[in-house]
Amino acid sequence: MSRPLYSRRPDVLWRSTNDRVLLRPVGRGGLITITGSGTFLWELLATPTSLPDLVARMATRYQVEPDVVEEPVTTALADLENAGVVEKRHGDGRSTNHASVPNGRSNVAAMPRQRPAAEGSR
Repeated sequence: MSRPLYSRRPDVLWRSTNDRVLLRPVGRGGLITITGSGTFLWELLATPTSLPDLVARMATRYQVEPDVVEEPVTTALADLENAGVVEKRHGDGRSTNHASVPNGRSNVAAMPRQRPAAEGSR
């Protein structure tokens, strides 16, 4: 059985600023703001990636053990999927997307703040 892959939805409008990512799901009101380590998670979601791979890359980037980031990454992915900006694809190609944002607004930060590893050591 293959693992589900998570990725950005291609129809989401977004813009990266110095310290945050602003998202606007197409056909919906409201903005979603991603801050902190969530911006790195958004970067990783440019390519379809499994949860274990996302957890490993976040742990490496922030120099922590994978078990420290697994729950926050899982929660952030669920929030982003429910907001309609991330999709989860199963091995059979079907997509799961629940797409409901209470009040049309959401804020996501994936993990407690940690110092990122040096860029050259990724």
